[in-house]
Amino acid sequence: MKKIFSAFVLFFLMGCVSNFDKANEESKLSAEKYLYALKTEKTLDPIREHVYFGLLSEAPFSYFVNKNYVKENERKALEKFQSIRAIFDSEARIWYQKYSPHTLELWNYLGAARFTIFTDLYNGKITYGEYAVKIKEVVANYNKARDQRELEIQVHNSQIRSQALNTFITQLNNQQLINSLNNSPARIAPFSCNNYGATIRCW
Repeated sequence: MKKIFSAFVLFFLMGCVSNFDKANEESKLSAEKYLYALKTEKTLDPIREHVYFGLLSEAPFSYFVNKNYVKENERKALEKFQSIRAIFDSEARIWYQKYSPHTLELWNYLGAARFTIFTDLYNGKITYGEYAVKIKEVVANYNKARDQRELEIQVHNSQIRSQALNTFITQLNNQQLINSLNNSPARIAPFSCNNYGATIRCW
């Protein structure tokens, strides 16, 4: 599940550092609560050898090659697993709406895809191993889409900043307030002005 959690935790948030820290802390606490619930819920014991309730990157190979189908006495455990995950997904959705709305739609689609795979497992259409592989694949695809979306946002914001800068420079040029060739004031006499990096000092 690590990739899901990293998606929930690691975003390039557009805002102040305090917002980033707050978002990070909230997502970390939610993920820890989710993992703890999976670890301590006794109802899940019948399927612990079939479904890995930890970080996806740490799942042993045996989970991906498990050829067992769901047995009738395991369905209650799967239902409990889904109910716990539904609570986490609901909390995650609130987090996305608050801190990363531009990736909320991706998260919703991930949830829909995961539920479809879970339903196939529950109904005996796929094995536990096939379930693990499909979950890993869909999360990997989600991570790629999320990273691409974050890049799109960064590029978009950069373009907006450039447009704002160009508009401002044009306005100042039209008012003959600056010399855009060297970023200096249009009129310096009777003052003297020098550039110090991005700073202009006149006296």
